[in-house]
Amino acid sequence: MLAKLDREISRACAAVPREQTADHCTNAAWTAWHLAEWVWADIKQNYALKVALAKEAGVKPQSFDCNTFKRYVQSKDQCPELAHLQIIAVSSKHVGADADDDQTFVIEASAASENVSPDKGLDWQPIYDYGDRPLWTFKIVEGDNRSKAIPWLNSARDYWTKFINDHNIAAD
Repeated sequence: MLAKLDREISRACAAVPREQTADHCTNAAWTAWHLAEWVWADIKQNYALKVALAKEAGVKPQSFDCNTFKRYVQSKDQCPELAHLQIIAVSSKHVGADADDDQTFVIEASAASENVSPDKGLDWQPIYDYGDRPLWTFKIVEGDNRSKAIPWLNSARDYWTKFINDHNIAAD
C-alpha cells in the first residue's frame, strides 16, 4: 500500500489535465488514509507495540482500537495532514463531510443537483461537467488559505514510511 501511495503521488505530479490530477490526488488520499487500517492490522497482532502506542496516545491498551489509532496518527504530534486526507477520502466516497468542531478546515462537495457558480466563491471549478451542472467539486479551506494537495500527500507518505520502518510493521 505504501508503494501504491508513492505511485499515485508520482502520477498526480506528472498529470496534465485537471481530471487526471484530481483522480490521482483522490486515489492517493484514499490510499494514505486507508493505510491506517492496513497498519492497524499488524499493530493489533503485536501486543507490545499496541501497549507502547496506547501509552504514546495517552489511552489504556484495552481502549486502543482502530478508531483510537486513527485519531492518534492524525494528531498534531503525528501527521495532521492525515486529517485533511481523511476528509477528502470520506467526502469523495459519501459526497460530503463535515470537519469536527475543533478542526480549522472544511471540505464541501456539491452534488449535481446544486447550482454551483463562481459567485458562490468556489476555489476550484468543477472536476467534471454534465451539461451546465457539475457532478461534484471540492473546496478545501484552512483559515484564509487554500493549500495544494501534493505537500499533504508527501507528508503522509513520509510519515507512514517512517512509522512503518520505526515500528517494524509488516517486516515478515
